[in-house]
Amino acid sequence: MTVPSSYPPAGGAASRLEDIDPPVPMLILERGLVIRWMSQAAIREFGLKAERMVGRSWYELFPQS
Repeated sequence: MTVPSSYPPAGGAASRLEDIDPPVPMLILERGLVIRWMSQAAIREFGLKAERMVGRSWYELFPQS
């Protein structure tokens, strides 16, 4: 997944994981549980478009959690 330029990786960690793209669902969350990065496996698991998730709060997307 390529993160839109309006969502720069936090601390550079996201760009390293993006290069690896782990085969398991993985998210990088910021303060307030804002989604900053998702692995391809997470995108498939949630069945949502990454563009809709990155930059939004986990609780905004999944209020039941």
